[in-house]
Amino acid sequence: MFVLLNSYLLAFFVSVFLILLSLKYKKYLFKIYSQYNAIQKIHEGYVPPVGGLIMFLAFYLSILFYSESLFTNQIHVFAGSILILLIGLLEDFSGKIKPIYRLMTIFIASLIFVTYQKSLPEIEVPILEIILNNIPFAEELFYAFGLTILANGMNMVDGMNGLAGMTSLSIILAISSILTLYGGIEIYFAELSLLIIILIVFLLFNFPFGKIFLGDSGAYWIGWILGVLVIEIYAKFPLNTWGALLILFYPIYEVIFSFTRKIYSGKSPFQADTNHLHIKLYFFLKADKERSIRFNSFVTVCLMPFWIIPSIMIVWTYFFSHLTILFIAILILTYNFYYKSIPNRD
Repeated sequence: MFVLLNSYLLAFFVSVFLILLSLKYKKYLFKIYSQYNAIQKIHEGYVPPVGGLIMFLAFYLSILFYSESLFTNQIHVFAGSILILLIGLLEDFSGKIKPIYRLMTIFIASLIFVTYQKSLPEIEVPILEIILNNIPFAEELFYAFGLTILANGMNMVDGMNGLAGMTSLSIILAISSILTLYGGIEIYFAELSLLIIILIVFLLFNFPFGKIFLGDSGAYWIGWILGVLVIEIYAKFPLNTWGALLILFYPIYEVIFSFTRKIYSGKSPFQADTNHLHIKLYFFLKADKERSIRFNSFVTVCLMPFWIIPSIMIVWTYFFSHLTILFIAILILTYNFYYKSIPNRD
């Protein structure tokens, strides 16, 4: 326990120190990539997109210090993390990495993880289960694809102050709740608690004032690492795998909805636009007013049903598993209603 406490302190002070350092010298970070003007940019001025790099460093320094962590000897997780972090950083500081290259890198990192993973969760969808169990390497491809979607989804919801961070924190609390109910929280307690500490430190600087951002590197990595944890946990314990989809609903459905919307509109699914739910809501709330930090942060609060309710629902589904699909359907209908109710920006 004493060693774990030291890991907590290390995670906290490394996070705070590196964030303060990046804010002090952000003019030098700005010089690396001063031409950032993405179509979905909604904030004024330059905000260092190094929150993810800082979280990565704080997390891995802390678990290396705590040698009992399950992640200490999982080289396939670390290798995947490094690939995702690097491709994200290249985009953060060059803006020239095409989406398809980023997705392919995340997919390769995910394949590395699932290929060397000892076991994968059983899918409780009869037809899909038969396909995955009878076609060679189909299961690995399925989970690698799922991790890629999740990482990309977390990146899509990033941009609003606190949205990606709150979503990640909610997912961790949902995982912790289901493990506590099952009686396996002690196995992943160190990893989950360290991520909570690091995320809270990040959110103190990100919400509501937006002093630092996750960046592509951070959004990709935190989404991916949470997916890795969910896969490990649902493979280790006989939990209803529909619950995993409920926990990860918001970032995953954001990708599915966005992909479908763009295809239906005759656009490339890899082309960035301003018609994501959170961006539409932002422009609707601020109307013709000048950009203001309060509109950015208020969007995160308005979208609370999608990032907090799944964490509450997952407790219900532990006792009443038949409600899982119903809850997912309710969230889909609610998301679609939200989206259709907000006019597109013309």
